[in-house]
Amino acid sequence: MQKKKEKFRRLRAFCAAFTLTFCVLMLGVGFLVADYNTRQVGFGNGSLRLDVSTQEGRIMLNLFGREKAVTLSDEIQEWAGRVWALTPPAWRAEVWLFQSERAAAPALLDWAGAGDNGGGS
Repeated sequence: MQKKKEKFRRLRAFCAAFTLTFCVLMLGVGFLVADYNTRQVGFGNGSLRLDVSTQEGRIMLNLFGREKAVTLSDEIQEWAGRVWALTPPAWRAEVWLFQSERAAAPALLDWAGAGDNGGGS
């Protein structure tokens, strides 16, 4: 007896691989959407999970709503200055731009009226 010849063997292999890849991609997208929505529910749109700022030789940390101030010794401040001088100029420019955006954000939100809760006049 002769074995039955498979028809469309390549097409079946392609469809199986395509379906498996599509399912894996959809699973990944589902994880990303769930992560995004969970973060918004847990932390809100306006709050940062991690906020770091400096004031007169102290680092102010806000980690998940817990605030802490860390005082830097003179030796560490000196090393920080050296490390800052050794960082590439592009990185320093990014830090300066980020700091200026953070400083300008409250005034811009007030100007745009985003801080108003009334919603109308």
